[in-house]
Amino acid sequence: MLLNIQNNLAMPKSLNIKYNNKIVSKESNNCSFTGQFLSDIPSQKIHPQLFGIKVNKTTFKGLGANTKIARETVQEFHKELGFLHSDSFIQLKIYKHRQDKKFEPINQKLGVIAKKYANEVGDVMYKQQMELFSTDMPEHQITEQLKLYVKEAHAGNCDQQAEILQEELKKKGISARNLNFRILNKADDQMRECGGHSFDVIGMDKNADIQNPDSWGVNAVIADSWANISEPAPTGLKYLKEIFDFNPETEYLIFDDKDLLRQNLIKAFSDLRKTLNDVNS
Repeated sequence: MLLNIQNNLAMPKSLNIKYNNKIVSKESNNCSFTGQFLSDIPSQKIHPQLFGIKVNKTTFKGLGANTKIARETVQEFHKELGFLHSDSFIQLKIYKHRQDKKFEPINQKLGVIAKKYANEVGDVMYKQQMELFSTDMPEHQITEQLKLYVKEAHAGNCDQQAEILQEELKKKGISARNLNFRILNKADDQMRECGGHSFDVIGMDKNADIQNPDSWGVNAVIADSWANISEPAPTGLKYLKEIFDFNPETEYLIFDDKDLLRQNLIKAFSDLRKTLNDVNS
């Protein structure tokens, strides 16, 4: 069993998690988080600590309702959907130890699992794209349909999880922004391999500049089912930088507004559908 292999190789207790936000086809190349990386372990028994991932559970005074609702919603997400299959966490482990010969045996086995999970996540994305192409529906219905695909496949990377979590917060009357960060190399301004991640922010100041986290406001809280955290923005970002092995000496962060990107994608599919209908009419 892979767990025994892991123990025999004395794998480190702490792993740096990275993500590459580049899914464009059925074969996913993303890197995100999975709380279950062995297919023969029931999802309800999986916890991020199995992989040496520290889960922050500290409660801070003064955070108030935003932190509480973020924590509750993340917990409800995992209770309903479990810790989803995600190829990217496994890809990250392979990438992290790719030059260490003692990890070659387990990396080969992990590669098989990563491919399986990549196909599962790719199927989810393919179904969502076909839904966008064939049907004109409100954005919240699109996300609800995505949730059904994710639940059926028990698979989803941070993009899918953040979109679903944002909708769950909206159902509670909580406005959240869906953001994405990319880690770029200072030397060439190119995105680092496994260098992107999507998450939600509750309570962001309406005049905030997403490129400047200091402007997000004192009430900003990161809600992230992928990393299993619900933390004030400064604490949450610090934690994410740590698990992504972010190096401020050689790298920098760029933030993207995923809400805007998703709206543009939906509009593009709608425009394409209308164009094709006009051509065929």
